[in-house]
Amino acid sequence: MIDDPRPSSRRDNALCESLALVALGQALQPLTTLLSRSIAAHQVYDWLTLLDREVEHIWRSKWSIPKILFIISRYGVFLDMSIFITGESDSVHCRNTGNADCDSADL
Repeated sequence: MIDDPRPSSRRDNALCESLALVALGQALQPLTTLLSRSIAAHQVYDWLTLLDREVEHIWRSKWSIPKILFIISRYGVFLDMSIFITGESDSVHCRNTGNADCDSADL
C-alpha cells in the first residue's frame, strides 16, 4: 500500500510559510530600526520643547494623583525607549558578529 503524500506536503507548506515569515521579518528589520529611532528623536524633541511648561505646571505643583500619572506616562516612554534601543543594538551586534555567546532566544 502506498503512503498518502499529503501529510508531508502539509509539513513542507508549513515550513515554507515559516521560512517566508522569517525572511519578511529580516527584510523589515532596517525599517523597524529607522522607525524606532525616529520615534525616539520625536519624543526627545517634544520633551525639550515643552520642558519650560512642564517645570512651571508640573514640577512646581504639589504631589497628587494626576502629577504621578503624568510623570509615569511622560518618563516611562524614555525608559521603554532606552530598553528597546539597547535590546535592539544587542540584537544587531549578535547578528553582525555571529558571536557564539549570543543566545537566539534572547534576541
